Amino acid sequence: MPNFLKQRSVNEKTLVLNSSMKKLFIHILLALTFFITGHASAWTIEAFNLEADIQTDGTVAITETIKADFTGQLQKHGIFRDIPVQFMDENNKKFKTPISNIEITDANNHAISFSKSRVGSNVSLKIGNANKYVKQSETYIIKYNISGVLNAFKEHDEFYWNVTGNEWKVPIKHATAIVTLPEKSKFLKAKCFTGKTDSTAQNCEFKLNESSSAAGFKTNQNLKQGEDFTIVFGWEKGLVRLPQRQMAFDYEGWAKKLQYLFLLFPLWGIARNLRIRNELKPHKAVIPLYHPPENLGVGLIGFFERGKPHTRDLTALLTQLCVKGLLSIKEIKPTGVFKKASYEFTALPSNNAKLDKEEQFVYDHLLIAPGETISLKALTKKDSIFKYSNYQQLLNQIKKEVSHYFRASKIKPLKFLGSVFLFSSIFFGAIIFSVLAKSALPILFFITGAVATFALPQFDKKGQLLKHDIRGYKLFLNTADKERINWSEAQNIFEGNLPYAIALNMTDKWAKVFDDKIQPPEWFEGQNISNLSSLERGITRSASRAIVSSAPRSTSSSRGSSGFSRGGRSGGGFGGGGGGSW
Repeated sequence: MPNFLKQRSVNEKTLVLNSSMKKLFIHILLALTFFITGHASAWTIEAFNLEADIQTDGTVAITETIKADFTGQLQKHGIFRDIPVQFMDENNKKFKTPISNIEITDANNHAISFSKSRVGSNVSLKIGNANKYVKQSETYIIKYNISGVLNAFKEHDEFYWNVTGNEWKVPIKHATAIVTLPEKSKFLKAKCFTGKTDSTAQNCEFKLNESSSAAGFKTNQNLKQGEDFTIVFGWEKGLVRLPQRQMAFDYEGWAKKLQYLFLLFPLWGIARNLRIRNELKPHKAVIPLYHPPENLGVGLIGFFERGKPHTRDLTALLTQLCVKGLLSIKEIKPTGVFKKASYEFTALPSNNAKLDKEEQFVYDHLLIAPGETISLKALTKKDSIFKYSNYQQLLNQIKKEVSHYFRASKIKPLKFLGSVFLFSSIFFGAIIFSVLAKSALPILFFITGAVATFALPQFDKKGQLLKHDIRGYKLFLNTADKERINWSEAQNIFEGNLPYAIALNMTDKWAKVFDDKIQPPEWFEGQNISNLSSLERGITRSASRAIVSSAPRSTSSSRGSSGFSRGGRSGGGFGGGGGGSW
């Protein structure tokens, strides 16, 4: 190899090595930066000192001196101090330990601003000035009086106190406590504990001073996050008056007991629902009915049976036009393996057939001239009955026709407002009781009651009677007795009831009754009557797709540029947010 090539190869290797070393150095530097930053960002409590002066009346004057080191985290305004003021006694009952006369100063006895709030069973003190940042070292002296924290036993009374608490998010390097009595006691006893909740570790020490009726306590090692320093100080009985405990109102306990009152709402709703249904229910047996009830139109019978419209009603109306000699349908066999049959419509000359309102509306909106032939696919693309706006007009016509069968509300305006107020009260009451009782039962009771209240029959008594007759007519369509059918009239019986069978989703069963006993209708050019089921499904699916695709669309607004375009970035799009400390 020529020398200049060897030299070039050596230079390239050197450059690659230097580049790798630089990258490694940058990674190490970044790691060290993050490590140093992570350690510098945490503040600590250098000392937590307690002075507890037990008063003759049983209250305790507390002074907490907290020395905090904010080095490396100067963008802080102060600290929070959460003081428990509610506990559970030996009988699992809640009692209060109210605090009063709260004062907070610094080491120079200058007042520090603070705000007080109640958070659960704690009084939370937010200490500091929102317009000022802390120094590297801050001292907070918190003074307050607390009552109800002394325990009475058979042989002695005692002060059992968690000095630091275990809910600090930072370590505490050193903790001390001094407890004094108002008078001299014949005997004193003391003990202390450290560690997490329920720990029996005693990495601490204490000293009793019988001459001054006091005791001193201190920790022997740092308290890690989640650890606390607890002291016990006892003295002879009768030296300090122990007032009766102030029992706290047990919201959760009472809420759990009273939550079952909400069961009255679903019970009332269900009873009311059953009563109304029983009043509207026709009290007679369902028997086969050999004709549509009350000469009910093809476009209406399906709505009555389901209680809502369906595009199958449109197919039934088109079939009715065929039965009345105004339309014919031809089945076009599929040409491919996976293709489905298609259909052609031919408008026949007008024969002055009597049409009801729904049939006339569909006929007028077919837009096929007499003698004209058009495919179903082409028809769905025209401004015909298969367009959303025209179909909605048909639905409005159907609803108008059956509206006088709907169950009318008899609630007067004043009674309606009262019902709304009562319903809202039960709703918000259920939410409140669910939160207080920590139970989902009130909400479940409310939901059950609401469903029972509003899930009432759609139709009135006359409408229910009509639905009852429709069930009898369906019974005939479903179980038609071949032996009792007048087969000389079989063709007319089949065709006359076919549109209704389509509307009631019984095409297959109705065609199966007649099987091969009749010929396909003259208006249908297909292989046999079993193909009428495919015809019904094909038209219904095509109608649904055409109506949905022609419905007006609502557009949603976007926020900025797409995340896939040049505008894509971290933090873009929706969501996000964050938070921080005080």
